Amino acid sequence: MQGGGAISYILQHYQSSECQLRTLTRNASSPAAIKLAEKGVHVIQGDSSQREDLNKLLNGATHVFALTFSDFEKNRELDNGRLLAQTIAQTQSITHVVFSGGQRTGIDVLDVKAKIESEMREIWSQSQEAKRHLQWVLFLHSSFFYENLLTKSGTKRVHRSETDANSILFKAPLPSNLAVPMVSATDIGRAAGYALLNSDKFSDLASLLNKPQSRIEELKSIQLIGQIADGETFAERFNAASREIGQGMTATYQASGANRATLAKDLPPKEAAAIEIMYKWYESMADNAKRSADDVHNCSSRFPGVVRNIHEWMKQEGLAAIIRVL
Repeated sequence: MQGGGAISYILQHYQSSECQLRTLTRNASSPAAIKLAEKGVHVIQGDSSQREDLNKLLNGATHVFALTFSDFEKNRELDNGRLLAQTIAQTQSITHVVFSGGQRTGIDVLDVKAKIESEMREIWSQSQEAKRHLQWVLFLHSSFFYENLLTKSGTKRVHRSETDANSILFKAPLPSNLAVPMVSATDIGRAAGYALLNSDKFSDLASLLNKPQSRIEELKSIQLIGQIADGETFAERFNAASREIGQGMTATYQASGANRATLAKDLPPKEAAAIEIMYKWYESMADNAKRSADDVHNCSSRFPGVVRNIHEWMKQEGLAAIIRVL
């Protein structure tokens, strides 16, 4: 979603015969890859864990939006991030980089992106080669995805009522009374595209050009938040958007998953530990939201019309996505 969001935004807002978009995929024959190729994107088949494939993707590139995928295999994502940082450092054509990283939560399994970001800062700050060509680096931090309330790891989280075709239920493990920072996964990519096309607007956070005293490891990050909300607010925003377009559907929210008090007796130790980590993550996000409510205003100012609140997202793409899931 993030890569697709970046590509769509750039294609929509920047038309130039001198600009060629590239993306890496493991299957260049997939329907999604074919659609991108039809739009003029150069689709390269390869694996981001392979140095040769990364070189093929990045050689000659000037602006890069990069992200890594969480697969929870020990060190795999971290190794991929390290390889990405090293390849960017060695690719002398690259001047601008946006990386979709993450803030530290204190929960080890969830902190991989924060570790990758730290390694990037270290690798690039110690590389004279990187210092010669990297002019601008921006780190974006995401929040709880709106899309996680629709589906996750193939598990459907939105259901149509058996008795009323116009009534739906969102059922996800987010506690119903816990408000956390939320954002659309697509908007992470849209924000990256916006930043790459408007790099001058982020010079206070990202620019190294003409600032010899700047240090890469000191570059700041931006947490992307469309809205601070709980599951019930998400359902309410669905209802409001549905009314506005005359769709006539209504939704409610129900928290699912194990209750923390019953984890030990109801689940095997491994599954109980995983759920405990999940609850700690939710709570850390909620605590951060209390301390950083200004981030919502900061995002709307930094990324006007790009990082959307739930209502905006619902009207523009959320409702359609929910109907597809149903």
